[in-house]
Amino acid sequence: MKYGIHRNAISLLILWPVLILLSPSLSAADDSYRYSIEGFYQNTENDSDVETTLLLGGFRYYFQPVALGNGPYQEADFLDRQTNILGGFGTAEVDVFSVDVDGNIIMLEFEYADQRTPFTFGVNYTTMDADETISGITLDVNLDMLSFELGYYLTPQSRLSIRISQEEADIDVGGLLLLESDTDTYGIGYKNLTALGQNRFVNLELGFDMIENSIDEKNTEISLLADYYLNLSTGLRAGFAVNSGDDVFLEGTTLTVGVTAFLSKTAGINFELKKFSADEDNNDEDTIIVSFEARF
Repeated sequence: MKYGIHRNAISLLILWPVLILLSPSLSAADDSYRYSIEGFYQNTENDSDVETTLLLGGFRYYFQPVALGNGPYQEADFLDRQTNILGGFGTAEVDVFSVDVDGNIIMLEFEYADQRTPFTFGVNYTTMDADETISGITLDVNLDMLSFELGYYLTPQSRLSIRISQEEADIDVGGLLLLESDTDTYGIGYKNLTALGQNRFVNLELGFDMIENSIDEKNTEISLLADYYLNLSTGLRAGFAVNSGDDVFLEGTTLTVGVTAFLSKTAGINFELKKFSADEDNNDEDTIIVSFEARF
């Protein structure tokens, strides 16, 4: 059963580019969209030989059509804010202690947004459960994450947001809890999209987060992310984040580079690389993210 689900998820990932190529025929004539089909792949590997691979497919519904307007296609949701809901399902594979543990991941997301008010509100719930039986002993990996975001548009092109999230993770071996993590994060963010003329734009995002775990260790993280849109279809991304505090395993710097390319007004692909250089020895981490979206 698990193998069948995993194989179907891989098939969906292969089909995303096909959906993207077909999407121009599905897009609305007035340059707006009401639905989106989304695909997401993420692979993270660190020096402690723990590797996590996530593969998800999702469907998003907007309560009102989203107009593309005059901004970058990637920023349509941000510029023409509309209430929407997302349901996603996929597979998770965790390579821990030289053992592959396979399971499923479910994501539910809701965002309230309306042109008549500058306030937005979002909530996201993600749960993952992966297990494997080896020589009669069950290895179980679980993750639950709940996050909230309250936003306020200072102008149609800039937003201030407050975010709160709670993450619980544990690894259980044969009924014996081997590792347990409980993390709360509180943060603020600022996003601004500036037009440079001739269909060129710069998107700037600033963030400050306070992270606290179950043993009262506290860290802070300051982040800066920028997108330079060469035109309405193509953008280049670069980011930098610094984490410091009590939890030495979180301390370090993260570099991000990426590219966004829309093959049509309603179909695009994103590629992103993240490299975490830890202050603690043997704790570096590399992440690859690929996402697809077909709007209609």
